[in-house]
Amino acid sequence: TGKLLFHQTTIDSAPGCMTCHSTQPDKVIVGPSLAGIANRAGDRVSDQTAEEYLRNSILNPNLYVVDKFSPGLMYQKYADALTDEQINDLIAYLSTLDLQVVRP
Repeated sequence: TGKLLFHQTTIDSAPGCMTCHSTQPDKVIVGPSLAGIANRAGDRVSDQTAEEYLRNSILNPNLYVVDKFSPGLMYQKYADALTDEQINDLIAYLSTLDLQVVRP
């Protein structure tokens, strides 16, 4: 259900994740690509687990802003627009977005 939610263009009156974030490596729409976020999330903020980082990124997007992106760029009211279940489903889906190492 997190994958379906992520790929909606809108979530009620809020913009859907895929309207700003790609899941393709190095493809920037508005915000950073989320390809490989499962590999990076646990290393972004030193005192946060991957799950905490992803939750904070959804609910408080200005707590940590990825280099080359501006504070306030991400929709600021997902805490009001999403249920706890939807947030958990999105985190579960984002946690699957790892970069597979292709071996020759």
